[in-house]
Amino acid sequence: VVPFLEGFGVVPDNVNSWGDDARPPELQFEIDGHREMGKPSHHTWYAIIGRLNTGHGSHTRTWMVERRMAHVRALLYDPVREELGKEYDRYFINKPFPRLGAPPGTTARLQAWLSGLTEAIRFCA
Repeated sequence: VVPFLEGFGVVPDNVNSWGDDARPPELQFEIDGHREMGKPSHHTWYAIIGRLNTGHGSHTRTWMVERRMAHVRALLYDPVREELGKEYDRYFINKPFPRLGAPPGTTARLQAWLSGLTEAIRFCA
């Protein structure tokens, strides 16, 4: 794990510790809109931008992925909820995951949930 992270400018002491003088990287997610795609049925795809700032004199790394809500639910929400267990509400109590069916406000709810995910990661959940 450590050699992999070093390739991104993140240098922890070991797999369990950032070290006394190390600052953990800052991770941020934001939604950059959504669009309807697909034939014959349309699905909503959300543009998710990720940013990683290692704070070690390197530039911020930025990437973008487009995912359907079903992908975000299966690949992020479900595993995070399972892993955090009872601690889940500590980070997400006022940031509920978007409802099924994409009612109005889904993009804002997803953005709020991603900010909760950022907090959970930042505070070593």
